[in-house]
Amino acid sequence: MIWVLLLLILSACAQQIEQPAIAEPSQVTFPCKGFSVVGESCQTDCDCAKPTKCVSGRCALTSLSDGELCAENKQCLSQYCNQVGRCGGPDVPSAKYDCEKVCRSKYDGTGQNCYTVCEFD
Repeated sequence: MIWVLLLLILSACAQQIEQPAIAEPSQVTFPCKGFSVVGESCQTDCDCAKPTKCVSGRCALTSLSDGELCAENKQCLSQYCNQVGRCGGPDVPSAKYDCEKVCRSKYDGTGQNCYTVCEFD
């Protein structure tokens, strides 16, 4: 009887059912090639050569300082590309306002009658 019991235990240990191994899902990642240069079309930053990034479907330089040429707000560190195409604050009028003191007399154009004339240059 003991032999039968030992035989059953031994056969139970020897006939373990092997579960099929389930492989964990793997992701294959490819390094960025980045062949497109400034102005060429792109879909992601990975399509653009360093240091450019994909901005609205075109590779463009980013992280531009104030005063550098830009086309979109995203390119500038200040997040503002003004109307003249430079990174920086809001557009400022390019006109210069200047005042000048003018003195004249009735007879010869010189004297004590003075006034101030201001105008845009």
